[in-house]
Amino acid sequence: MDKLEEVKAFAKRHGIVNIAKAILDDDQFAKKITEEEFVAMLTEEAKAYQKTGESEAQAFSKMFSAQTPQGLMLRKAHAAVKQANFPSVVTVSPTQVGGKDATDTNTDNSKAYDQLVAMAERLRTFAPELTLDQAFERVYTNKANADLAEQERRENRPGPGARTSYPYPGGKH
Repeated sequence: MDKLEEVKAFAKRHGIVNIAKAILDDDQFAKKITEEEFVAMLTEEAKAYQKTGESEAQAFSKMFSAQTPQGLMLRKAHAAVKQANFPSVVTVSPTQVGGKDATDTNTDNSKAYDQLVAMAERLRTFAPELTLDQAFERVYTNKANADLAEQERRENRPGPGARTSYPYPGGKH
């Protein structure tokens, strides 16, 4: 029996709320299931409580967002499953960014930016639901990448003599 079948059998015997309790009590249990699998089990459970004229999405939403201890537990378990299966730090070496080496004497002022973009693209392979902008924001604000983000800011800061102020349109200057 594979991990998903094991979790589904547990859910069938004990219910989704008990799955949520197990996820919150044991970090390793959270790693046995993906976010998609957990949501699929939540959806199946919601179908059992679906009222006449109510869509599956409405039943799911009502169950998941319920202001009850069980609803709160389901939301916390969902967050725990997402976190357990999300890579904590995504790193990339300079040679993985377009074949450039750290000693490359490229005069382009975007070496750090290119590395951050490559890291964001790599993150998207682990979390395809993220847009490139969302992945870039996570990589850029990750404490592990603080030095690279600072380097990017230094490289892209306007230098001396850069025009940073512009006249008002239609005004005399």
